[in-house]
Amino acid sequence: MEETTLVREQHRFNTVNLQRYLSGKTQGSMSYVSLNFSAGQSNPTFLIQTPSKSYVLRKKPPGILLPGAHKVDREYRVQKALFSAGFPVPQPLIHCTDASVIGTEFYLMEHVEGRIFRDLRLPGLSAPERAALYVAAVEVLARLHSLDLASLNLEGYGKGPGYCKRQVYTWTKQYRAAAHKDIPVMDNLSDWLLSNLPTNDNEVALVHGDFRVDNLIFHPTEARVVAVLDWELSTTGQPMADLAYFLMPNYWPSSLNLLSSMGNLITIYSRCRSIPSSLPQLNFYLALSIFKMAGIAQKSAHKNVVEAGLWNLFLPSVSGLSQLDYAHIAEETGRCVYAPDVFNCQAPDTGNMEVLHMFGTEEQKRRWLQPLLAGEIRSCFCMTEPDVASSDATNMECRLRRERDQYVVHGRKWWSSGAGNPKCKVAIVMCKSGSPENRHGQHSMILVPLDTPGVNVVRPLTVFGQDDAVHGGHFEIHFNNVRVPASNILLGEGRGFDIAQGRLGPGRLHHCMRAVGAAEWALELLCQRAAHRHAFGKKLYQHEVVAHWVAECRLAIDQTRLLTLHAAHALDTLGSRRARKQIAMIKVVAARMVCKVVDCAIQVYGGAGVSGDFPLAQMYAYARTLRIADGPDEVHLSSIAQLELRDQLRKAQAKL
Repeated sequence: MEETTLVREQHRFNTVNLQRYLSGKTQGSMSYVSLNFSAGQSNPTFLIQTPSKSYVLRKKPPGILLPGAHKVDREYRVQKALFSAGFPVPQPLIHCTDASVIGTEFYLMEHVEGRIFRDLRLPGLSAPERAALYVAAVEVLARLHSLDLASLNLEGYGKGPGYCKRQVYTWTKQYRAAAHKDIPVMDNLSDWLLSNLPTNDNEVALVHGDFRVDNLIFHPTEARVVAVLDWELSTTGQPMADLAYFLMPNYWPSSLNLLSSMGNLITIYSRCRSIPSSLPQLNFYLALSIFKMAGIAQKSAHKNVVEAGLWNLFLPSVSGLSQLDYAHIAEETGRCVYAPDVFNCQAPDTGNMEVLHMFGTEEQKRRWLQPLLAGEIRSCFCMTEPDVASSDATNMECRLRRERDQYVVHGRKWWSSGAGNPKCKVAIVMCKSGSPENRHGQHSMILVPLDTPGVNVVRPLTVFGQDDAVHGGHFEIHFNNVRVPASNILLGEGRGFDIAQGRLGPGRLHHCMRAVGAAEWALELLCQRAAHRHAFGKKLYQHEVVAHWVAECRLAIDQTRLLTLHAAHALDTLGSRRARKQIAMIKVVAARMVCKVVDCAIQVYGGAGVSGDFPLAQMYAYARTLRIADGPDEVHLSSIAQLELRDQLRKAQAKL
């Protein structure tokens, strides 16, 4: 049976009212038990149990809904028509439009027993059994598309001809509304779909709209579909769209090995419908299906992450996590280049949000921190300059001066990470504002909206000659006498170094743990290659030099992880200032370690390692950059030596 959970707080309804309403309308006594189905949450779905019979209730979600969304009346109507025609759907029993009963409109249907597979690989079945179930699924899809609309009395159920064009427009709109960043390839795909609409877009049949294995109930023992579920997206339109959506997993990574005989399924479907099996425009429908999934994934992933409490995990006051807790999460996100963005934990926004949280005024928090925490905007941090050795911040030339109720910012910055993101709206700019005599009191940080007159985003920079725009790129920005309100200053003039110490400690920790995650990924790739490739009569891992690389990489990764976790604990218990030595140590060790591990992996892959066919070249660019970002190794080594000598002196004095 499909998995159920206790009814979620937000989905609870008045069961007494429901019992009263259903009294005399259903079989069984009025002793009800209601459970949430784990799936089916667009329209919340419940298992209603009585001592003698079980039912399924589908309702609209609570709250204000968009027009045309969550139309449970349409689901009830199409299921009723299909059940009357002998098509395998749960028998719809009652449709209630009276919202006073349980708070929203709902309908009740029979509960169908059988097998539901959430994993498309159908685990636990033999290859012939899996093939038989997929054949049964495609046969029932062909049966659906062969139904006569007129005989079903579904006049006006859909909009008729032009289905594909409507779908492209609808999902383009959905995707753009949900997108968290600009992805040019998705815009290109939308344009391609509009330019390659099928010539037979006027064909009309009843289509499911979400036909896949996990929306089917199979007979407990036979290769037969006993019910097709979830008709929320059903309409009238082009049946090939349903078929392509069902076949789409065949075009996922080959390691999933889902539909090994796609051609046979197309042949079976075509034979059942008595149509040619060539399907010349199948590629269009497959592209449309993938485009549709991209739109769904953008929206659902963000919503699910927020609801699961996985948003803004880096900020202790929001997540409730310590730096040590988050360090383990940062390692996992380091295994995927875009994982930090999924959780709103990407640099440089994390550091900027920490600055605003710790040092911002209430107005600064309202205007900038809140939308950053919500993921509505992005930010950049401007510190490094092209004309000076920026590892020594006292060399900084960008100037800040006060003129009445404004500050004027003038200077050049580069390596401003994230400035190319379309959502980037504000920069935190570090400037000189005081006299040189006060070495660590001459710098300030100020908020500069990027649409302020005088801000000129000059050019994107490359890393090893290649575009590195996965997170918004690195840019050169000129501030030409940019005027901003005096209220934009952070903490006050001359407090830039104080802010930097608070900002860079956690940020460096996050970088280092992500480096550990990246190194783990690189070592996995190395071992996979070494286990499958042969050279000079044996597999690569059987060569002693490669085996030693594997061992050395494991040693280096585990050493770095433990040192970084120790630094995270120090940051939690001692604070940023007193944990400076530990933070500096991991910054050196982690950057060197990940460079070494990725370099070994590249060597094992040979020419493929430096190509774009594998992620190692991009990983090496990131790893090598890490030895410079947030301060070069040499600066950190000097700091470590100074702090170690100080500690040794204190120990010696204590002994005296």
